[in-house]
Amino acid sequence: MFCQEWSLVKRLHPNLKVIPLYCHRWSCDVCRPHRTARLISEATRGAPLIFITLTSRHHPGGNPAVAACRLAWAWRKVRAEYIKRYGQGSLPFLAVFEATKKGWPHLHIVARARWVDQHWLSLRMSVLIGAPIVWVERIDS
Repeated sequence: MFCQEWSLVKRLHPNLKVIPLYCHRWSCDVCRPHRTARLISEATRGAPLIFITLTSRHHPGGNPAVAACRLAWAWRKVRAEYIKRYGQGSLPFLAVFEATKKGWPHLHIVARARWVDQHWLSLRMSVLIGAPIVWVERIDS
């Protein structure tokens, strides 16, 4: 379905109300700006304190979709270990996948945590999926 190709129509005699249906795809030129604005708003309201980037390693003959699943699995494991290690009840976050120029995924995360040790995170990601390249940065504004 293409964006706004379909509509909901409600008839209340003598009025007619037409509501266009949106596709909500990131690839859609109409929907992308609205989704981006909503995502930024949600991230800002969450008051994140750190920004993390996790990378996947390109394997010859590999599949970017499988790499994305492995990256998500590794983040869930690391997050659980962080919560256990630092005695946190939770680690609120918002994560977005982005493809590199070669089409391989990396994961951008904003989280409400005082800090995540970059060296520890790099070691954990190396052990879990063989992708030690990580970035951790404090959010100031």
